[in-house]
Amino acid sequence: MIRRIDFSEAVRLADFLRACFVDSYGASAPAGDVDAFLAAHYHRDAQAAELGDPGRLSMLITDAQGHWAGVAQLQLARAGTPAAGDGTAWLDRFYVDRAHHGTGLAQRLLAATLASARASGAQAIELSVWQQAPRAIRFYEGAGFKRVEAVRFFIGNTPMDDWRMRLAPLTGTQA
Repeated sequence: MIRRIDFSEAVRLADFLRACFVDSYGASAPAGDVDAFLAAHYHRDAQAAELGDPGRLSMLITDAQGHWAGVAQLQLARAGTPAAGDGTAWLDRFYVDRAHHGTGLAQRLLAATLASARASGAQAIELSVWQQAPRAIRFYEGAGFKRVEAVRFFIGNTPMDDWRMRLAPLTGTQA
């Protein structure tokens, strides 16, 4: 099942995001930098604020047993987003628990996310992905995203090289 994440689930969302982030990136930076990043971005109050923001959409996919399997967080096309002014939405976070990789849940969640972006009036969607994550890069390229440029992302004080990727135009046939 795919649904919006409810404001009352901020703690559970923060826990899920922390676990996925550590699983994906925990070994890529010193523990202190990872801890600082988690403390700044993946705590209950930060997630509650994001869930309460009408310009953001947080979606959840569950597995057949009803367990949280993946989360997508989208900044809708509006002023203040990374690509403001041109109808571009920004996919802030897209995490699927490792136990659900290869099951098709990621494709379903991405399709629902793209449909929500289109429904909000977005003409395109962008994201950044770590250059050392070939599986994720292949996943996004398979959905039609193209690499735009290299960008720098920081986990604490540790620089990470990411790709900014873009899907445009946003049509009803993707993912």
